[in-house]
Parts: sequence; C-alpha cells; structure tokens
Amino acid sequence: MIGDNIPTVLFELARRLKVPLTSTGIKRELNKHPEHYNFVGLADVLGNFLIPNGVFELPIDRLTELETPFIAHLKSRGGEFVVVTNIDDGSATIVNEVYANKKVKLEWLNSQYSGRVLVAEANDGAGEKNYVVKRRRELRELYRGKFLIAGAAFAAMCLLMAKYPDFADKPGIFASLILKLTGVVISLLLALKSIDISNPLLDKFCFINRRSDCNQVIFSDSANITDELSWAEAGLFYFLTTFLLTAFAGANSPLIQYLALAALLPAVFVLYSLYLQAFVIKQWCMLCLSILIILCADGALLFRYASWRLPLLTVDSAFLMLFCFIVPVIAWAAIKPHLKATRMLQASREQLRAIKGQNISLFKKIMADQQEVVMPPQEMTIIEGDRGANTVITIVSKPFCEACGEAHSLLSSWVSSRENIKVQLFFYVLNYDGDPETAVASHMMRLAAEHDPHTLSNAINAWFDDKLKNFDAWRANYPASQQLNVEPLLEMQKKWCEANDISSTPRLFINGKQLPNFYKLEEIKYFI
Repeated sequence: MIGDNIPTVLFELARRLKVPLTSTGIKRELNKHPEHYNFVGLADVLGNFLIPNGVFELPIDRLTELETPFIAHLKSRGGEFVVVTNIDDGSATIVNEVYANKKVKLEWLNSQYSGRVLVAEANDGAGEKNYVVKRRRELRELYRGKFLIAGAAFAAMCLLMAKYPDFADKPGIFASLILKLTGVVISLLLALKSIDISNPLLDKFCFINRRSDCNQVIFSDSANITDELSWAEAGLFYFLTTFLLTAFAGANSPLIQYLALAALLPAVFVLYSLYLQAFVIKQWCMLCLSILIILCADGALLFRYASWRLPLLTVDSAFLMLFCFIVPVIAWAAIKPHLKATRMLQASREQLRAIKGQNISLFKKIMADQQEVVMPPQEMTIIEGDRGANTVITIVSKPFCEACGEAHSLLSSWVSSRENIKVQLFFYVLNYDGDPETAVASHMMRLAAEHDPHTLSNAINAWFDDKLKNFDAWRANYPASQQLNVEPLLEMQKKWCEANDISSTPRLFINGKQLPNFYKLEEIKYFI
C-alpha cells in the first residue's frame, strides 16, 4: 500500500495545471506501478493521463528558470516529493501532504534538494475519463463519514436544546454536557484509530510536529487495559454513558452528585497518561491530550457538585444508570467485530494488490510457465495499434459482452498512448444469419478491411461504449460494404476458440500466452 506523499503531490500538481484528475484515480494508478515510489512511477502515471512530462537533474541555482508548478525531490523526512508552486530569488513555496503552501528559504531548500525535478505541462485531452462522475463519487465517499458525524452531532444538539430548560439555571452542568459530547466524538475517533481506521485529516492533526505521533501512543502496550479493551474504548464508554445519563436525568437530578464524583475520578488517569507519553513513549498523542483537557475541564465544572455523602438511589435512577452504561457497551461490542473484519479484508486486498501490482518478476515467472498458444494469422483478425509492435495482446471477445467492452476500452487507451503494443481482436460468435452477435462481428470485420485504423478504432469504441447496443444506428454511423464475405473468417475464429476450450469471454493472451485469472488486465499495465 502506498503512502500519502506521492498521491498528494501528483494531485496538487494536476490541480495547479488545471488537469481534471481525482485523488482516487491517481492512487489506483500508482498502486498498479511496480516503481510507484520514484520518478519513474510519477512520470509513467502522469503519462497515463496524457500529461507530457520529463525528469531532469538540475542544480539549485537553475530552478528559478523553470516554470512553476513542478515536482522536486527532497532529502527531508527520509526522502519526500514536493510541488514547488512559486520560486524567486530568496524563497520558494512548497506543497505536499505535510506542507500547505509553506514558504521556505532557498538556503533550506538547497540543503534538502536531492538534485532532480519533474516538469509537466497541461495538454488538450489530458486528464481522467469521466472525470465529473468520478469526482462526484469521490466527494460522496469523502463526506459520507463527515455527514454521519454531523448528523449524529445534530441529533445530540437537538436533545441538548430539548433539555436546555432543565439546565437554564445551571450553565455549568450544561457546559459539562457539551464537553461530554465532544469527548464522545474524540474518543470514538481514537477507538476507530486503535483498530486501524483513520483518515488523512486526522493523521495531519496527529503528526503536527516531530514529537507528536498518535500511532506510537495508541498502538503501544500501555494503551490497552486488556487484550480486548483499550483505554480509548474505555474513554468512549465513559463519555457516552455520562453524556446520556446527564441528558436524561436533568440538571436537578440527585444523579448529578454521582456524575460529579465520576468526573473527579479520571484525575489519576490524566497523570498516568501524561507520564506515559512524556517519559515512556516519549511521543505526544494530540487526540489523547484533547481527551485529557476535556476530562480536566469537566472535573473543574462539576467540582462544586461533588460530595462523598451521596443520596440514595431510587429504583428508576438505578435502572437509568444501568441502561446508559449497558447500551454503549453492547452497541460497540456489536459494531467493533464488523469494523475490524472490514478493515482486515480491505488490508488483505491491498496487500494482494501490492504483491501483484508491484512484483514484476512474479508476473514474468507466472507468464513464462503458461503454455504458448498459436494465434490466428493477423490478416484473419482485427489489429489495432502499431502492426510492427513486439508485444501483442490478443482479446477474444463477444459483441454484447459487457466485460469485453471494459477490457477493450482499457486496451484502446493503451494503444493510443503507447507505441510498443498492438491489440489483436477476434470474436467467438455462433456465425449464422439472424444471430445479433454475428451481425456485429461481421460488420466490424468489414470495417477493418475497408477503413483506416483511426476510423476502425472509433467504430469499435463507439460500439462497446453504447449502453443500448443499437446495431442499426451504429452501422449507419460507420457504414461498410456488405459485399465482402467475412463468414469464413468468423468460422475460423469460432473453430480456433473451440479447439482451445474457450467458452467464456473476454479471454486475454500476451504474446500467445494466456493471462491467468489471478491477474486483472488493469494490474499489468506497467509490466508489458
């Protein structure tokens, strides 16, 4: 799995070049590249989106000659990329996942600059296909969690406002209620982070300087009470229980004295946590410190209501206390396994994708072990791309196969942006009059015989991109003579498929060797 540095840098570069790219698309493309961590990966990924670029070795004094923005590699933080958005005689402005338009002295830049830059420019047609749709989907995913939190906070605020008349004469208790709600949110974020569920915004807050690292604290042995219960979860139960109890009981309830005493008890934990972070782990967790501040403020607000002479509990009050404690525990116990299972599945998929997508030697070995198949002659099939290319990707297709259309669309984009491959296309159809698939395949074969490669490519793309698959409209847009008899060619292709036990499509071959089902076509883009 890749980090945030390179995806952020590429996204910021594209944004400043006004090239439509989504962060998700950039990460997906980087995950396919075996060298996503260096300039080779950056250059290839930009090239994939049709962004012209070049990598150069330049001394620091020549950087002022470059047109911004450009990408530079620095030695800081163990090696990182930055986008240089502005540079003059005395300073430069840099951006990445840590630096937000940070202005640095050229002396500092000179001390960290590794000597290499990547220069790119906007180009007509550059960017991501279906960008608007993909960007909307990305924004929905980005804000879904925030909307859920905002919705929960809104519901809690509605409860607060409904209960406010009970707290009007005791603003300290009402302030305590708001602090408890804030504690619920932060402790929930801590609990989620403890099972490796996080987000970039949260990570930025956790790593504001070299002495702050939430992960070092959260994943330390001291962060757990037992194997199944962490301090973060205990904090979540504490804040949620006391929030619900305060909200339902009201400011004038005798339970406030119990809550005030409960607010004083965490003082020992505050001292323990500070000692742990300062002297044992020697790193500060900003989320943890926020919790400690809330605990101290809440204790100060409720101190005046504390008393060791507690009133007797009524049956109703006892059941309310029990309810407010049990509900958060049961709810988290039910949700946590599903969250962990989902995260583990996601991590496994990322690891598998990394193994496949970044291990070119494994791919070559698997392909070398595949049995070579004799392909049909090129003149009896459809060829797209450079006919003299050494790498031949053969796709066996059916005209109404949706997966075939997706594979062809991907291959077509490769052919248009690369010179070292060609695509051999032929069909597995029944080959008889009246069969819709045979009609489409026959027309494509006639187009290949009569038209130039550009027209042929447009016609094939238009067919596979058409969701309705309107044959008459497509044939009218791309006419071809019906005199050419292509039935023998389709019959030969059909017999070839039957001889090689091909019953489903698409079936893909690279230089005569079948691509195993273990690999998806998009995963091998940078291997061939």
